[in-house]
Amino acid sequence: EVAHLSDDDDFKRTALFQAAELYKGEAEFQRAIQSYREYAHTYPLPLADYFEATYSLSALYGELDNQKNADFWRRKTISASRHFSKQINSERVRYIVAEEALILGKRSGNLFERYRLVEPLKANLKNKKSHMLAAVKYFGIAARSPFAEIKADAIHQIGGIYANFSQALLGSERPASLSDIELEQYEILLEDQAFPFEEKAIEMYERNLRLASAGGMSQWIKLSYSELEKLYPARYMRKLKVDAVINGVN
Repeated sequence: EVAHLSDDDDFKRTALFQAAELYKGEAEFQRAIQSYREYAHTYPLPLADYFEATYSLSALYGELDNQKNADFWRRKTISASRHFSKQINSERVRYIVAEEALILGKRSGNLFERYRLVEPLKANLKNKKSHMLAAVKYFGIAARSPFAEIKADAIHQIGGIYANFSQALLGSERPASLSDIELEQYEILLEDQAFPFEEKAIEMYERNLRLASAGGMSQWIKLSYSELEKLYPARYMRKLKVDAVINGVN
């Protein structure tokens, strides 16, 4: 390739990126991946092209149904966004980071939901909590973005994670060896552990309602309101319009 024949590093960088773009445009996915990978491993700067390369890699691996490699490049995107946080001044780059974080959050969230709190309880709790923390971390990055739909989606997802964990704790398998008195104490302890997560869920869903007051009503904000009707019916099951609640009419 032309990129490998020149001694001019800047020319090589530009030619390699253009080759990757050309291959992608012609749906030659494997050759595009090869060029983008070489580019991303070699040229972290300029930032705009680096993030386009990692974004393209995750998308191309997704097209090939290779989610492991797609997620690898998504994590590379997030890692680079942290490393170069002070230098990022492009809305396009911010969008790429937010979207990739949202996808990673949902993938961690799916793993989180798979674990049920049954025996072996300790191992399942550890795994469920680990995926919960990963999901909340990625959703948190997306929620800090300036893009309204991504922000509302991410905030709603965090609320769902917390609500799920609260319900999972309350519905967890009880140890068979407990006496009646021990079981009663165990139930109280579970409620003490679960209640703060339900409060966090409510807090996140209400945060989405405040977003709506700033303009617009996305599907995610409507879904957050629906969840609040279940978690906080005393307030949200009243026969009021959503906008009236958002504007403080109680």
